[in-house]
Amino acid sequence: EYVCNICQVVTFEGLTAAPLVARHMKMNHEVKLNVIKVYKYLETQTQLFDENGTVSYKCPLCPNKKVLNPGLLRLHLVSHSDENVYFCSKCDRTFKSFSVLNSHVKSVHGDVKYVICPTCGRSYKGAKSLAVHMLIHSDERRFLCYVCGAAFN
Repeated sequence: EYVCNICQVVTFEGLTAAPLVARHMKMNHEVKLNVIKVYKYLETQTQLFDENGTVSYKCPLCPNKKVLNPGLLRLHLVSHSDENVYFCSKCDRTFKSFSVLNSHVKSVHGDVKYVICPTCGRSYKGAKSLAVHMLIHSDERRFLCYVCGAAFN
């Protein structure tokens, strides 16, 4: 249970409260909290031990989700938050997960080399995309229709 240390009135339960705690502090006390830090503070309530003494951490929002360390639990709990906590250093966009931020940086800000098809002149992002495209220019008929027997590339 969490009791607001300023007004002593608001109570929340466990890790499910992290976004609510942050919102309460901002709206009622003009204090901006980092949701991740609130999760860190509350995560000890989720610690479990199995019969071998192995520690795991259970997500309070997903019935069967357990992870082996608190860092992985924090990473998972971000998916339950409304906050975008990952910031792109090259533009003003924010993202909910590191993997989405990473994809954004690669696709929008990355040094992608465009390559041009020597046969038709179309351009592609990278050699792999061009290699897949080049199959349409091949005379090799790799796909066979089982109904009529026609072959296609």
